[in-house]
Amino acid sequence: MKTRGALLAVTTIASLGMAEAVLRAFDLPHFDACQTTPDYAIPDRQLGFRGKPDGEVGSVQLNEQGWRGPVLASPKPVGEQRILFLGDSSCWGVGVELPETFAARTADVAGSQLLLGAFPGYSSYHSAVVLDRLLPLEPDLVVFYVGARNDGTRARYFSDADIPKRRARLDAAWHQVRLLRLLEVAADRSYRSLFRKLRSREARSRVPPEIFRSNLTRMLNRLDRAAIRSLIVIPPLSTSFERAQPQMRRYREILVEVAADYRIATVSADTRFAAVEEDRLYFEDGYHLRAQGHAVLAEEILKLLPTR
Repeated sequence: MKTRGALLAVTTIASLGMAEAVLRAFDLPHFDACQTTPDYAIPDRQLGFRGKPDGEVGSVQLNEQGWRGPVLASPKPVGEQRILFLGDSSCWGVGVELPETFAARTADVAGSQLLLGAFPGYSSYHSAVVLDRLLPLEPDLVVFYVGARNDGTRARYFSDADIPKRRARLDAAWHQVRLLRLLEVAADRSYRSLFRKLRSREARSRVPPEIFRSNLTRMLNRLDRAAIRSLIVIPPLSTSFERAQPQMRRYREILVEVAADYRIATVSADTRFAAVEEDRLYFEDGYHLRAQGHAVLAEEILKLLPTR
């Protein structure tokens, strides 16, 4: 009996060792359930990914800190005004030149230096991390462009709040064992295709609505403690995008509710946008703003700001 048990153990170990060797030989699995870095970025423990210093995103050159726009001196020169914009790819300005973005237009007319704390693929989770990182650059005003799209997008495998834990698993010793990594992938894909569907769409989003509210209030409380002014932009929704992503209305409602609670001014370009053909304001995806959309939004923001 002992001989059979020993033989079974040896056979099992040998089979597992052979399977591990085969996976390594073919560099499998190709997909890593903990990987959160798109091709245009570099890994980051908190954010999952960030811009590569002096890198490029498409045809856009990033600065030495991995952001779009100028690098600002620290400490801030006396008398200099700075505006920090937090947001996603629309705030970042996908498809338009930097001077055409509503962020750059606003800062220029307001006579302020631009801090563009936005990046393609970022949600309010990322914005909260970015805010903490960029506050040492002493912005005088923070403009929020959050809850526009990414927060309500369905999470592939895990919510954005779980990014640090997933990143940490990449460095764990067990994660280097290909068989265990394969089991992890199988579990995650089973969740995506089967068990995830048992949850509501809100619960499956990258940042569920109430977590979005929490992220927003956390950022506003941080600014209150630092005595820094803030402004909330209510992201515009094209007809096609709103029809395809109706859940985004809830994020807009939360922005309005939180702004009222904190007595913060909001900017909405809905009336102005409604008077213009949508294909002149948005690109084909119905979400990213064309130069004209950025211009209109900047004009609405500037109505609430002093200009030089």
